Amino acid sequence: HTCSAASNLLYVHAESYFDEDFLDKWRFFSDVDPTHGAVEYVGRKAAFAAGLVNRTQERVYVGVDMKSVVGSNGKGRRSVRLESNEEYNSGLFIVTLDHMPTGCGTWPALWLFGGDVKHPWPSWGEFDIIEGAHKSTQAMSTLHTASGCDQSPVVPGRDFTTRWHRGTQKAPARDCDVHADGQFENQGCSQAGPENSMGSSFNAFNGGTFAAEWDPLAGHIRSWFWPAGSEPFDVIMKHPAPSSWGKPYSYFRLDPVTCPASHFRNMRIVLDLTLCGDYGEATFKDSCPEVADDLSCKDFVLKHPEQMREAYWSIRNLDVYHAAGLNLGSSNLLNTLTVLKRFQLGALEALRGTRAVWFLPHMSWNLQVFVVSIVLLALGHVLFKVRHWARWPIPGRGCNRRELSIYSQLELDI
Repeated sequence: HTCSAASNLLYVHAESYFDEDFLDKWRFFSDVDPTHGAVEYVGRKAAFAAGLVNRTQERVYVGVDMKSVVGSNGKGRRSVRLESNEEYNSGLFIVTLDHMPTGCGTWPALWLFGGDVKHPWPSWGEFDIIEGAHKSTQAMSTLHTASGCDQSPVVPGRDFTTRWHRGTQKAPARDCDVHADGQFENQGCSQAGPENSMGSSFNAFNGGTFAAEWDPLAGHIRSWFWPAGSEPFDVIMKHPAPSSWGKPYSYFRLDPVTCPASHFRNMRIVLDLTLCGDYGEATFKDSCPEVADDLSCKDFVLKHPEQMREAYWSIRNLDVYHAAGLNLGSSNLLNTLTVLKRFQLGALEALRGTRAVWFLPHMSWNLQVFVVSIVLLALGHVLFKVRHWARWPIPGRGCNRRELSIYSQLELDI
């Protein structure tokens, strides 16, 4: 572990994907499902007309057709796949859900992938933030790449809190190559999510919040999950500080030798719900033995709309954050924004539980910065002398005292 500014990034809000103008930020994918699901992805107009997508003040609903018995005309059950117009090369992605699709035949996912005509999948990689099938109660986090992305150095317990999924030979699936030996085709490197991070139990507990950080400079992709009501204060206030969240449940290492960060680039966000498909078909018999003895996965989802009642997403928000200062032309501006952000975050934390916090989130950014800066500057003047404090011995976290003194001086001298 080294003392890297990138490992303790401050994030600023960049985009909200399910606010009032969410339709301008997504495209409705309407081609044939690349994963061979028993679905017919429909366009924007058809999705709204059929009630597959709607928005209220509090959430966005995305689901499948729950009314029709689908014939054998070659088309599947109508569903929705959304792809962001924006492409990303890093970021912090935080999504709050109060319902996730579940039930036999379902295969929902929130993921990122890159690719174009000259760079077919998986040339620019894929990162599955949330994925599962049928009645799973644990979301999966997975990377899919071309050859050359090995996650063998990543150790459960030390680097992340859950476990690796297993390949065809029962060994951990730690090779992200979609054609890796000893793993299922297109399995990638896959880690389990926490219990109740998906399925009926997730929905029964009113959902929760996922945060996924993709930071090529720090050299990692990592994820956290909080059940509804247990989200950190900084997440609620939309000033996320991943360094304060503890060990992630999922962690992948981006390293020039074992897995170069160049495996992942120009990736779009995707929210979809396919039915059966490559993964769903392969796991149908083990996951749904009560129906698999009589019906194939495809026949089940096409002929039984009454079984699709839980096949929908209910999304509270999906926010994207960028590292503070990225693409800013002046290092002084970067430093100033960083310090102001820390002033604000510190004040909000200090005021937690007091009446003062009620009005701060409703202020403009400039007014918030002014208020919290005055508060913290006053507190700092009373409690300590800045320059003396910056030279105190501090637990290093891999940094020596000189490096810490430089960072402290920078933050508090401006």
